[in-house]
Amino acid sequence: MKFNLIINSFIDENTYIIYDNNTALIIDPGSDFNKIDTFLKEHDLINISIYLTHSHIDHILSCDKLVFKYNAPIYVHKDEIDLLFDEKQNMSAMYDNINIKDAIAIENILKIKCLGTFNIYHVPGHTKGHSMLEAKELNALFSGDFVFYHEIGRCDLPTGNYNIMLDSLDILKTFTTDYDIYPGHGPQTSIKDELKHNPYIRR
Repeated sequence: MKFNLIINSFIDENTYIIYDNNTALIIDPGSDFNKIDTFLKEHDLINISIYLTHSHIDHILSCDKLVFKYNAPIYVHKDEIDLLFDEKQNMSAMYDNINIKDAIAIENILKIKCLGTFNIYHVPGHTKGHSMLEAKELNALFSGDFVFYHEIGRCDLPTGNYNIMLDSLDILKTFTTDYDIYPGHGPQTSIKDELKHNPYIRR
């Protein structure tokens, strides 16, 4: 199993594609559908699923096109479903091509045939239903806008809450493996590095 990073052009949002055996899990498909689609075609990936760490506009811009072309199911934490379908609060109302009509609510695990089982961690704060995905085989946590390199996601958007975010950050102290962290924007980091240098965790 491998993964690839695509940096999208809208606001430099990161899309990650975990893939193996003609199967791909696309994490937070951002604005550059053509880049995403080209990678899928170049690697003969035809069985496509989508996982959303959260439902802000920059992380869902290619969802409709992927659903239309690949019949890709969308998975999102159960507490994020309401925000995903609220075009005003997730800021997608201004885009005519965003019209997500269906999604599958998940909670603790995500099973993708040919890729295996991934643990899902609910980490509210940036949004009420924000989650991150653990890929043990890749030694990776895909954190969305929960944790960045020495930073955290903003908490002043709809359903965000700073105090809840601070509580959620404590989950990083519970991991016994020093996972690499792949955020929704910016460069990768690691649990060890964030525990040592992130001022919001060290508070």
